[in-house]
Amino acid sequence: MRNLKIFFVGIALFLGVANLSLADLQDEYLLFGQRSDAGESLNLIKSDGTALQKITEAKQVKYYLVNGHLLYQENNRLYEYKYQSKQKIAIPKFKADELFFNPLPGQTEQTLMVTLEQGLEYWYVLDFTDYTLRKVSQPTEVASNSTTNAGKHYSPDKNGVAILSRKYYDGDFNLAIQEKEKNKFKTCWTLSKKLSIFPEFPNWSPDSKKVVFYARESRNSEDGYSLYLYDLKVKKLYLVKEKVFLKMEFEGLKLAQFTPSWSPDSRYLIFEYLPYGLPTESKILRYDYETGKRETLIMGKSEYQYPNWSPSGQKISFISNRDQHYQLYVMDWNGKNLKRLSASGRTLWAKWLSNEAE
Repeated sequence: MRNLKIFFVGIALFLGVANLSLADLQDEYLLFGQRSDAGESLNLIKSDGTALQKITEAKQVKYYLVNGHLLYQENNRLYEYKYQSKQKIAIPKFKADELFFNPLPGQTEQTLMVTLEQGLEYWYVLDFTDYTLRKVSQPTEVASNSTTNAGKHYSPDKNGVAILSRKYYDGDFNLAIQEKEKNKFKTCWTLSKKLSIFPEFPNWSPDSKKVVFYARESRNSEDGYSLYLYDLKVKKLYLVKEKVFLKMEFEGLKLAQFTPSWSPDSRYLIFEYLPYGLPTESKILRYDYETGKRETLIMGKSEYQYPNWSPSGQKISFISNRDQHYQLYVMDWNGKNLKRLSASGRTLWAKWLSNEAE
């Protein structure tokens, strides 16, 4: 069961950061969750702040992006939402405590679905052409399409892998980078023993040539975590920014808010930075890999969390409490034309949807 959850968490992370598409979207849209007194709502909005759609509202909303299809659960029912017609299509009813998806290689209109019902696993193939569910036996090689597998983080082209391992004697984490040569992976670089990686954040660039991660000095748990970049082409490690955050603050912060976001062309990185590692001030920094320069796009006493590039690379979204409550904002890639997109309540999360057709 634990390996199953690790596998599907990897799938969920992959789906969350990939440039997924909804075939009927003509512009860049943001899908976001909003909490109010009435509960949670699932919303879709254009990046210029127009065409807001409230897809559903419930006590708790779960959504899935699979093969360009937007799915969500409502009262133990699974629906697909069609943007152009603003139509929700019900999928055959089933009772599930948890639900996971794994896109099938080469199949855009079918996906593997796993439900956990009263502690038991059930495997199905969902067909989007007629919304039928076909029960199947557990596949033996479902993990082959995963980007994360038991401490291994694969590059988008699957020719590189970042491998995490733990030093049993002190609890620090090692990192090794491997490249595929003649269908075999060979280690091309390992992190210095003087550093310990934070295991949540190995993050590959879209072109699969670079990987970024957070690390601190080994055996110094109170030291701040700095952001590093390793270039597989030139076999060189770069320090992007020192002491981005402190481990001592983890309990009051959501770790995912520090996840670096690559621009689609793999040139720029954006990330939240806390000066001196302390949450007294927050910034969104943009790092230019070609020049090595950093630029502050926005800063203040408020928090600027979860910065993320749009699929075109022209917009950046983030969540901030600059207006008291946490809300969704967008700005241009250079920090200009700041605009608030959400209205009332509190923004919980946001994901970009691509305008690329399937």
